Amino acid sequence: MGIETRMSRNAVVFRASCPSSLFHTWETLLQEVETDVVGYSNASSSLERVVATPLIEKTFHMKVQARKLFAHREGCEVILGKADDQLNKSRQDYRTAFLNYCNNSNPTNLATYYDSHNNYVQQLTATNAMIEQYHKHTLPTILQELEEILTDVTTAVSDAICQEGEIITDKSNNQLRRYESLCAQARAVSSTADLAHLARTLLNNQPPMKTPMRAFLPPYPPEPDDPPLDVAAESMPPVLRGEMLLDRMGGGQARLNYEQLRKDAQDLELQIKQLQDELDALARVQARSLEGSLYNKVNEIQEEISVKKYDYRATQLHLAAVRAQVSQ
Repeated sequence: MGIETRMSRNAVVFRASCPSSLFHTWETLLQEVETDVVGYSNASSSLERVVATPLIEKTFHMKVQARKLFAHREGCEVILGKADDQLNKSRQDYRTAFLNYCNNSNPTNLATYYDSHNNYVQQLTATNAMIEQYHKHTLPTILQELEEILTDVTTAVSDAICQEGEIITDKSNNQLRRYESLCAQARAVSSTADLAHLARTLLNNQPPMKTPMRAFLPPYPPEPDDPPLDVAAESMPPVLRGEMLLDRMGGGQARLNYEQLRKDAQDLELQIKQLQDELDALARVQARSLEGSLYNKVNEIQEEISVKKYDYRATQLHLAAVRAQVSQ
């Protein structure tokens, strides 16, 4: 379900009833979240447009250049390897010519020996020159070029990170200001004010209700649906009021009932005290469970508390009834 849908449904539920600082704060939170979603989407587009794409364009040729430099180094090392192979071969030819001349001293072997010597010296000179050129010039220039690439890439990436940081910082500062305002609004939420708004709304919609007390209804005069009474006036029982009679025929039973009611009141008061003690103990255990983040335990205790509170309130109702009868 989207944010807009939730907001519209909440608006229908709350705005139709009465002003609520809590709902207004909740609606503000949803609006801020929606703003964040849009803001991050815009930031993502900005990062793609301003940072990512230019960074790729700036550094792509550097990546190609770096790959080529590593290939150049490998190629140069292959050339040096071939030169070493040729040097080893010319050294072997030189040694072979020397041994041949030692075994068979003649002008031909001597000429071959001199030629192989010259070839070996030339190859040695060439190989050493290549090695010197590679280590003193070629490799340093490759490393220098790689260093320049690294510097350029570092600068480009650092600038990109800085740009990204500036974009996110701007968004974050704006978000910080908005959520600081939201926090201030949340701290200003008042359940008392909300209840006052609700009470005024209810009073405007309907008149205040009085406590629906039940009136004493004597058995006479008869009600419209009752059959007519065929009783002489002197035989009619006296009309009584809504109070106990202790000095007439039913007085004895009334006194017994009075004593029983007093005992019942004491029992109910004891039950209420026990229930209150149990509720206090459960509340302490629940508070400790909340501090320990034992939320399953908190939920279980809440069920017990709800049951005990119902028993407490029901017992209070019975006690009120008994006390009212005792006080008559």
